Amino acid sequence: YNGELTSDVAQPVLQIINITQLKDRIRVLLSDGEFYLASMVTTAMNHYFDENIIQTYSIIRLTDYTLTQSLNSNRKVIILTNAEPLGAVQDKIGNPQSIEQLAQQQQQQQQ
Repeated sequence: YNGELTSDVAQPVLQIINITQLKDRIRVLLSDGEFYLASMVTTAMNHYFDENIIQTYSIIRLTDYTLTQSLNSNRKVIILTNAEPLGAVQDKIGNPQSIEQLAQQQQQQQQ
């Protein structure tokens, strides 16, 4: 992490560390083992979750995604359009911290 959230990596491999079912959407926390960031899953991917192909602690390769600004706040969020399930492990990898909190702390230090 270099202090700026970007989508420079073409197809990152990440772990899902949390899944939250909202009214008609699915929100997941994606982690690289060091940091995590919220992601909204498009409805085209719902079948992965409905069929338990992707579940908590699954490892996925993001094949189509967009990094965007949240409408409700000044936070970055990944819109996950497509992913390739690679498998699952029994627990969270590493001890990831919120990348948003880190970015906020760095901004405060620079002021």
